[in-house]
Amino acid sequence: MNTNWQSSGSISFLHSTCADKRKALKNQFLNGHKSMIFERLFIWGNANPRTLFLIDGFGALLSAILLGIILIKFETIFGIPKSTLYFLASLPCLFAIYDFYCFIGMNDKLSGSLNRIAIINLFYCCLSIGLAVFHRNQITYFGWTYILLEVLIIIALAIFELATAKSLFRKTNEDSLL
Repeated sequence: MNTNWQSSGSISFLHSTCADKRKALKNQFLNGHKSMIFERLFIWGNANPRTLFLIDGFGALLSAILLGIILIKFETIFGIPKSTLYFLASLPCLFAIYDFYCFIGMNDKLSGSLNRIAIINLFYCCLSIGLAVFHRNQITYFGWTYILLEVLIIIALAIFELATAKSLFRKTNEDSLL
C-alpha cells in the first residue's frame, strides 16, 4: 500500500513537472510568434512606407464617419455631446487629406512625413482623452469604450509609423554616407 502511495505521489510530481514544461514551451512558442508577427509587420512597413499613409488615411475616414455620423445618431447611448463629436470628426478629415496627399504625391522625405502624421495622431489621442475627461459626467461606458479603443488603435499605428520613419531615416543617412 505504501508503495502505491509513493508511486502515485511521484506520478503527480512528474505530471506537474510536465505541465510546467508544456506551459513554458507554449509561452515561448506564443512569444516567438508575437515577435515574428511584429518583425514581419516592421519589414513590410519598411518595404511599403507609402502604404502606411493609405492605411492611416482610411482609418482617419473611418473615425470621421463613426464620430460624425454614427455616434451622433446614438448620442444618448455614448453620452458624448454632439459639438464634441463634430469637432473630433473634423480633425480626422484633415488628417486623411494629408495622408492621401503623402500617398499620392510624396516620393522623398517619407521619414519626416511619417513622423509628422504619427505625432499629429498622438496629439489627437491626447485631445480625445482630454475631451472625454472634460465630459466625464456625461459619457457612458459605451462612450468610454469607443474613445479608449480608438485611442489604443491610433497609438499602435503611430508607434508603427514612428518605428518605420526611424528606420527609413537611418537607411537614408546610411545611403547618403556611401
